Amino acid sequence: MSKLYLIFYCMVKNDGTNSVYSRTVYLIEIFLTLVFISLSEVIIGLSNLRLGIFFHWILIMLPSPIFAYLLIKNNLSEIKGKDIVQKFSEQISKRRVCFSLLA
Repeated sequence: MSKLYLIFYCMVKNDGTNSVYSRTVYLIEIFLTLVFISLSEVIIGLSNLRLGIFFHWILIMLPSPIFAYLLIKNNLSEIKGKDIVQKFSEQISKRRVCFSLLA
């Protein structure tokens, strides 16, 4: 989770409002939500379910953003985010562009 935080941290520009952590967490939540939605689609495809009603698709994919939010809430805090940034500060200064392109 720390590498993921580091990659998305490099995308966020510090504007001096102390909101770098919250914007980084939002980016990670969006990314994880898309990953969980795609995994649910793969599972539906492998199980050969044929859902004809669009509402059923929404019900199946609805837990994805909730699960991503809970995963981030339990694993990352603002203090842990600052520790990750301090730990990898030398890497951030050298590879900021590479991490931004990777994200």
